Amino acid sequence: MATIQITDNVGLSADLEIRDDSPLAKAGLTKLVSTAKQLFDDFGKPIDQSDAESFALGGTFTSPNLLNSDVSSIAASAGINCGLSVAKAADKLLFPDDGLSPKIPIDANQAWVGVEFDLSGSIDAATTVNGIGISFDASLKFTYSTYTLFSPAAGPLPSLKDACTTAFQNFSMATSAAALRNQLPGTVNVAEVSGSVTVGVSLQLPFTMNALASANLPLNKTASIQPSVTVEVAPSVEISGDLLVRAWKVSDDQLVFGVYKARGATLSLSFTAGAGIEGDIGATDVLGKILNSALPGVDVTAAGIAGDNAGALNEAIKDGLDRSLSAQMNAAFSVSLTDEAAVLYQIKLDPSMAIDDALGKALHGDWTQLEKNSAFNLPARSGAFATSQSRPWKGSSRST
Repeated sequence: MATIQITDNVGLSADLEIRDDSPLAKAGLTKLVSTAKQLFDDFGKPIDQSDAESFALGGTFTSPNLLNSDVSSIAASAGINCGLSVAKAADKLLFPDDGLSPKIPIDANQAWVGVEFDLSGSIDAATTVNGIGISFDASLKFTYSTYTLFSPAAGPLPSLKDACTTAFQNFSMATSAAALRNQLPGTVNVAEVSGSVTVGVSLQLPFTMNALASANLPLNKTASIQPSVTVEVAPSVEISGDLLVRAWKVSDDQLVFGVYKARGATLSLSFTAGAGIEGDIGATDVLGKILNSALPGVDVTAAGIAGDNAGALNEAIKDGLDRSLSAQMNAAFSVSLTDEAAVLYQIKLDPSMAIDDALGKALHGDWTQLEKNSAFNLPARSGAFATSQSRPWKGSSRST
């Protein structure tokens, strides 16, 4: 067994014995420093009788890169780099209710203990390692948390010290499909980072052509087109900003996996290259859809909208849609100080390799395969964007 000493560096200390094969033991977490006397006072009490809520600690690692082998390099931040939190029945929910995600209720004789670390990491694009669910440049700083449920069938809840031992032992990083499969039931893994994700959505957006009258058009003309057009597109879009990736292992074969807006964050959205124009205007291009809706049967080539002109006009329309989508998305997140789901899936972890492939891509920031493979995936309702395949959550906690 590996030992983690929690101390105030003066006179108070307690030892937590965790398995040698646990991630934190492999990473060489040997010491945690806390100045909170309350933590030591409550160690011997059952969780539900303790006053503990949250504490900041400083952890000492010898080999933080061994936290998870699926990311090229991981380092622990210096100083105060660890958080410990306790949620009890009085809190009612583990996370605030966003009205979209399945609730994680805390019933009587239940409690959750969360362990969080401030980390930095890098992913080598030349290797086959996965990521944390967000696309980012070569390196990043992020926080990673594991929450563990304590729900004894009978008898009292464990002491705070024993619960902390289990919680530190259960800490894991869901950075590959295999890691998601091996994540313990009754745990929630959360990564928080600034980056981007690509998701597949079906959208119906009103687009007023008269807005082009003031645009800097490549035709040296002004546009005066009266119809208000509804554009139907099914592209991939990129969501950028401060995001959370949350993996809740409900049971051995049930995973709730999603991307959330971080508290207080403002997100931006843009169409990916697949929604743009490549050469001639086609039926699936943004510009082509708008013109064909507003002016059925128009000969766009005869009108001089081709080549560079078409590309410039398409880009102007795309920028307008990007701004409109970003505004709609942020408006859809009604309460800026709570986490709300942007995309959310309930996944049945059967033996299919297709599931592992889709999960691996999602861990690199590309969530489009989870949307396409509805055969093995039961989508919960997407947060800001309800997709054509999405169905209401049918879990035991709540239908949305």
